[in-house]
Amino acid sequence: MLLHENFCRRNNVTCPQCHNVFQKSSEEWANHWHCARDDAFGSSPASKSKHDTIYHTKYTCEDCKQEFESLPLLAQHRTSVCPSKLILCQFCHLEVPQDGDPANPSAEMILSGLTAHELADGGRTTECHLCDKIVRLRDMQTHMKTHELNKVSRSPPPICRNRRCGRTRFGVGPRGAVHSFAEPGSVDRLGFCPGCFEPLFATVHDPDGKAMRRRIERRYLTQLIAGCNKASCSNEWCKTGRKNQGLEPKGSKTSEALPMVKPLLEKIWQEDTPMFLCVEDLNQKRWSLAEMLAAENVFGLEWCIAAAEAENGDLDNMRVWLQNWAPRKV
Repeated sequence: MLLHENFCRRNNVTCPQCHNVFQKSSEEWANHWHCARDDAFGSSPASKSKHDTIYHTKYTCEDCKQEFESLPLLAQHRTSVCPSKLILCQFCHLEVPQDGDPANPSAEMILSGLTAHELADGGRTTECHLCDKIVRLRDMQTHMKTHELNKVSRSPPPICRNRRCGRTRFGVGPRGAVHSFAEPGSVDRLGFCPGCFEPLFATVHDPDGKAMRRRIERRYLTQLIAGCNKASCSNEWCKTGRKNQGLEPKGSKTSEALPMVKPLLEKIWQEDTPMFLCVEDLNQKRWSLAEMLAAENVFGLEWCIAAAEAENGDLDNMRVWLQNWAPRKV
């Protein structure tokens, strides 16, 4: 061990700065260097030249003529604040220089986070596809957030108490409008929409509602005994609907059907109690589509029914309507 140690002392040398060990007669030791400006070091003229070229040579940006002390600083400038840096403009969708003064950015650029080009190009106006207001392109994102906030505060629309009907009680309007109350002076429709109430309405004096009760009773009995004969019917309180679903009839005679109907008749004045009256094919389709969308658990059934009524049962347009106007489930 002593001989080995003496041999190393005679033939090897340790760099006092980096503590690497070299042979005294080696080319690496002869060319070993340490930079006087930073902590870099190497063992060849090529590495020294490369280091000086990258870190200790001044460079000038060929576009804005700004001078930098090293190549990394120039690269950082070219990929960040240089006015000639190419960006994909979010408004014109073209690859263009970002422009602007990197040494003195405007307050609008700092607050908005936009480049000088986007700030200028975003000054163009366009029409909001929801409310038709004229809005600057750069303000459109903020404007759309106001629509999102308005959606969150919307109350679900009242729907027709007929559980086969795909309409709201008071109808829908343009631009996502959903009516929440009846017009002044309108007839009390017992929680039905106009389409479901119209076949039950009669211009007779009926202060105690007995005539209305008889009409609803007759409607139920007709459904259970004779059916509605609609191929798309899925109403479990209809002979045709039960047949379409492969179910046994509930009652083929008046004496059998009447006891089943009586519990429903007792609640016709309670508007929050569902009724089960057959509807036309389009209305049945709207109800089925609304149920399907509600099963996705993104939007409530009331909003899905409003979308079905507004878009007349077009599934793709219903999804768009819900995205634009309906609040999502929390």
